[in-house]
Amino acid sequence: MTEDSVAESPEVSASAPPESRAPKSNILKSPWFWAGACALSIAGSTIAITSVNQTYFGPERQVSQYFELLQSGRSDRVLGLLKAKVPTGDAVLLSGEPFKASLKGLDTSNLDFVTAGSASDPDQRTVTATYKMGSTEQQTTFRLQKTRTDWLFFDHWEFVPVTLPTATVQAQYSPQVDVNGSASPLTADGGKPKDGGPAWKAQSYPVLPPAMVNASYETKFIKGPQKQQAITSFDQAAPKISLGAEASDSLSDYIDAQLKSYLDECASRQVLKPAGCPMNYDTNARVRSSTIKWEILQYPEAEVTLTPKGWEVERLHGRAKIALEEQDLDSGERATVQEEDPFEFSAAVTVNGNRVTVTPDAFDYDPNNKT
Repeated sequence: MTEDSVAESPEVSASAPPESRAPKSNILKSPWFWAGACALSIAGSTIAITSVNQTYFGPERQVSQYFELLQSGRSDRVLGLLKAKVPTGDAVLLSGEPFKASLKGLDTSNLDFVTAGSASDPDQRTVTATYKMGSTEQQTTFRLQKTRTDWLFFDHWEFVPVTLPTATVQAQYSPQVDVNGSASPLTADGGKPKDGGPAWKAQSYPVLPPAMVNASYETKFIKGPQKQQAITSFDQAAPKISLGAEASDSLSDYIDAQLKSYLDECASRQVLKPAGCPMNYDTNARVRSSTIKWEILQYPEAEVTLTPKGWEVERLHGRAKIALEEQDLDSGERATVQEEDPFEFSAAVTVNGNRVTVTPDAFDYDPNNKT
């Protein structure tokens, strides 16, 4: 073997067999390989883009943001997001503490969405959100419109503009009410009730669903116990919260005080039967009026209720004692007598704002009649 042949032998042995390189080179040069790779890449990108579009740019994301803004107390931004029209009324429930109070009990920890398309508009969706208000599951439905597509792939959704729903609060015996902790005047005429009594006074309150409206009132003598109304739909007909009326403790105390004054005046008279008063003592003996002394042992306690005819006081019961000196008409003997006299009577009550009139009505009571 020559030196030249020996020197060349490593070159030959280091070279890979031609057949071992051919398949790899052919695959990389194949247009079908690159077409498949591109197809897989596009498919993966499409799936990723679709997922991102649905998660971060879908209509559900707008509704989720709506609830986030609600719970952060940003009612101004919520109104802007909705492009909402605010109807006439007292807007006390759209800001501040009354707005925050309307959301008490709202639980979105398990917030769930169901989205549906529109048969009339392919670019419109309805999203129904399910959540809890207190212990009750509630739902609110939103309508959204696709307004454009950004960067060729990402949809832009906006709420279809709505008019906010309202709640109407009305009362007969108060010119103002407490709504979610805030005083609000009743300015509208609510009409005359069918069963009589004063005319209703009313007010409308725009709200951002879901909202809980709490209304009540308390004047010096009358109170309207709190009533609650949940508003969860933008299409909900305005619910009417009609506040009743109950006698406050102050009204009962005031009536009791007036009745006490009335009975004390009756007891001050030195007669056997004070005119217009429920006490009475009968005897056939001769009695000197100077010896007569009435004393009220038990004053009645008024129980006041509201009826279609107005305020009524339950039948009143009390007890009096009379002490006097009697002289027998036959023998002329004198004797000191003490007798208890259980009695009952009625009273009429009228309430006009903070003015209360109490009239004992069973005996034609006249405080100026001293006979």
